[in-house]
Amino acid sequence: MKRYLFLIPILAAPAAVPAVAQTIQRISTERPVHAPVRYGIAADLQAYPQDHPQRTIRSVVKAALSGRIDYMLAQLLSPTQVDAKLKGDVDALRRLKAQSTPEARKRIAEALSLQIEEGTWLVTKKLAWAQIEGLPLLSLEKIGDRWYMHNVAVPVPEEGE
Repeated sequence: MKRYLFLIPILAAPAAVPAVAQTIQRISTERPVHAPVRYGIAADLQAYPQDHPQRTIRSVVKAALSGRIDYMLAQLLSPTQVDAKLKGDVDALRRLKAQSTPEARKRIAEALSLQIEEGTWLVTKKLAWAQIEGLPLLSLEKIGDRWYMHNVAVPVPEEGE
């Protein structure tokens, strides 16, 4: 049985993937973003820790299972990718939350949990990737002292890049 990971497909169209990846790579090397409140939602690093890539993914799983899609978008996913799609529109964030279903959230949580437990991880100073054959690449970036999951994965750089 094939497993597919579709986080929030609305956030990026397939044609935008290369452009988004290039933007993420460029922005991730710029100044840290300190955003304790985004889209009206305060960061809760006690309940949703982001100090390590795997803990961030566990926080995404927890947010998904508890129906906190708003928190996931505002605080756990790449601010660059989320802002590119939502452009600060709190109502758009609420609409995305309303569109999520328990079944979809459960599938997301299962696929991400599998990446944590069985994925092959590569972690650098500012970027991290997890891969399992048959599942999409998972990537995260570190901004300031927090890790954020990408909705659209940044490719693993080839050796020498």
